Amino acid sequence: MLEKRRSDILELIKKEKTVRLRDLAERYNVSDETIRRDLSSLERAGYLARVHGGATLPNMYGVEPRYEMREIINLTEKKLVARAAQQFVHDGDSLFIELGTTTLEFAKLLYTHNDLTILTNSIPIADVLINFEKFNVFMIGGHVRIGDRATSGFLAEQTIDQFNVDKLIMGVGGVNIEGWITDYHTDEANARRKMIQRSRRVIALADYSKFDVTALNQICPLSSVDILISDEKTPHPYKRIAAEAGADLVIAR
Repeated sequence: MLEKRRSDILELIKKEKTVRLRDLAERYNVSDETIRRDLSSLERAGYLARVHGGATLPNMYGVEPRYEMREIINLTEKKLVARAAQQFVHDGDSLFIELGTTTLEFAKLLYTHNDLTILTNSIPIADVLINFEKFNVFMIGGHVRIGDRATSGFLAEQTIDQFNVDKLIMGVGGVNIEGWITDYHTDEANARRKMIQRSRRVIALADYSKFDVTALNQICPLSSVDILISDEKTPHPYKRIAAEAGADLVIAR
């Protein structure tokens, strides 16, 4: 119930831009103190900014919600997106699987495949994949960031440059109305750009909450993406934007 309420609050604040504490308490039939705890938790995770009597969207490009919050928010949609992405992987493929909570859900589904060669900069993803004996798994080295437990920096970029792979399974920090994929952390953004360059096909995974989000770093235009996978709540304008960019938009159901 708590996770569902907080997810609903996030969807509401994205739509309304600001919310009032009293209105939320009445909407969910809980106490003011319960809503204060909800808003405080979501603020610590970077999803919103507290203001007197309520909350508003944060006016910052560089703040990403904490990993442990991203793991549970919109988990149903993330699982749907991950399952839809699985159809584009074939036995014998070589893959980059980039850090992210949706890409982690994708990695958990790969046990049905054989003879995959996988490179990842995500420790949680590598930890899942090493349990599948039929895969060759390579951990991309580099500086490890606390929270996401992902590697980046010049060592990661040098490693990525040594490989050519069939497909990149890419997480998304944000997709903006200008048709760009964006992300928060500069070093990880550089590693992601390198993976795009070294991959024959680029498959981006983004649940609906990633749209209308402009993070600090421009990663690539949607024209650099072969397949964009999202869910049924994807804002309608982005269906046109993806089509104009030449990216195949797949709606997971």
